[in-house]
Amino acid sequence: EHPSTEHKILTIKDAAIKYKEPINKLDSTINQLEKTIVDLESKFQEIKKNIEKENKELIKLINERKTRLIKQLQETQKEKKDKLENQLKLFQNNKKKFQNTSNVTTTILDGIDKNDKSAQFQFVSLKKTMTKSFNEVCKFA
Repeated sequence: EHPSTEHKILTIKDAAIKYKEPINKLDSTINQLEKTIVDLESKFQEIKKNIEKENKELIKLINERKTRLIKQLQETQKEKKDKLENQLKLFQNNKKKFQNTSNVTTTILDGIDKNDKSAQFQFVSLKKTMTKSFNEVCKFA
């Protein structure tokens, strides 16, 4: 062989020996990085799966709470409606009683001696006071 070619071959062999260890280290580092990437992807998928599971549980809890609140609100509204209806019935009953009382007072007034102006005046005053009180109650009902 030509000496310059032999010299080149030795130089290449020396370089191969000289750079073999750093290349092997680099390969090892690359392999380690690839393994780390695979591990990180696996952990990421696990975390993603856990987050999705927790989100589903949270949504379920939120919906349950929403349903309970709606039910409570409906019950409260029904209780208020029932209370108002009962108050209205009571008011209507009281109105009827008052009208009956008013009719009775008219009948009594008719029965008072026409000549006893004092008794008639007191009775009419009482009837006016009752009517006025009733009308005041009606304003607030």
